[in-house]
Amino acid sequence: MNPPTSGLPENVHIIPLGHEIDRAVKPLQKTKADRVHLLAIPPDAELDPVMKENR
Repeated sequence: MNPPTSGLPENVHIIPLGHEIDRAVKPLQKTKADRVHLLAIPPDAELDPVMKENR
């Protein structure tokens, strides 16, 4: 994908997707994004179990 050619900056949302899906969606209702980056942990990631627990 080519970057915008208008010279205006992009509105980019970076969303750490965890257990709170509503926190990821609400900002997009008020501010439109040109690009969204979702950060998520794959279910099979080899992490300390404490990092993946629901709190």
